This record gives sequence, structure tokens and C-alpha cells, in this order.
Amino acid sequence: MDARHQGSDANQARRDRNTRAIARHWFETPGFEKLTWDKRAEALSVAGILNEKSKLERKPWSPDALRKLWSRVMNELTALRTPVVANVAGPVASSSTTAISLPTSLGVAPPLFSNDLEARGLTTAERERLQKIMSVHRLSQSAVMDKLGFGRLDASLWSAMRRPWRVRPEMLKALQGLAASCPV
Repeated sequence: MDARHQGSDANQARRDRNTRAIARHWFETPGFEKLTWDKRAEALSVAGILNEKSKLERKPWSPDALRKLWSRVMNELTALRTPVVANVAGPVASSSTTAISLPTSLGVAPPLFSNDLEARGLTTAERERLQKIMSVHRLSQSAVMDKLGFGRLDASLWSAMRRPWRVRPEMLKALQGLAASCPV
């Protein structure tokens, strides 16, 4: 892997860590929606949640930096607020409020692909889950698209993995099936 890809992967991992830290903080802080961008940035600084710019550099959040990350934070908050139903035998019966999950060694099941039927961006947990499925089952992007039943040249899923782009409902449903059929 060349240095450019390593840097890109490190930046994405850093962005995801920042997103999760902010989402966890706002999950435990009611009423943050009413705050201005300046007050939100100030509240994060007071709470000790800093913007990780590199391995060595951490800075207080600016309103602009927070605004850029906001759609990802809201997706992560939605995932945190979604009830998780552990299921050992297989997928949960379809309902608009349930999430499919598999048991872990700790007895806590992480949320996988939720059953909502509208286009939306992937959450960090969903991205990580798909990457784990790909690595455990040694699947290429083309193989994943074959399993999902979409054309190999359809780049929408891989664009959504890297950016906060929306994924079609039928692809989300196919991802749900993939998560159920490929245990990790």
C-alpha cells in the first residue's frame, strides 16, 4: 500500500474517532440541538473533547470544523439511539424500529444495518461492520457487489463508505442480508 493510501486511511480513521467522541458526548447531553455552532464548539472544548488533527496535534473545535462533521455525527447519534436487539438464531423480523445484531463475546451486540427504508448515509458502525465482513471472508469490492446483487461497477456503496453520501434503500436492505449471511 502506498503512502497516499495509508494517509487517506489514517485521516478516515481519525475522522471516525472524532465523530464517535462527539456523538457519545451529545448522546449524554440533552438539549444540544438548541445551541449555536459557537456554543457547541465551546461545550466540546469545556468537556475536553478536542479535534484530533494528527497523532500529535489536538485543537479545540471550531464552529466550521464541527459543521463539516455534523451529518456524520447525527448519523452516529441515530445509531446510538436505535434500540439493539440481540439475536443468535438469525435476522430479526422486519420492523421499522429494530436493528439486526449478532452477539459478541462480551454479551453486548453492536448495531448493524438498521431496517429503515429511506436513503441515508452509512453510520460508522455499519462501515466498520462491512469492512470486518470483507476482511474475515476475504471479499473484494466486486465480490461484495456480486453478493449484494448489484453491478460490479456501481460505486455508490464505496463512495458512501468514504463520504457522507446517501445509500439507496434497496442497497441498505441487501447489506442487511449480507450481514445476516456472513457471520463474523
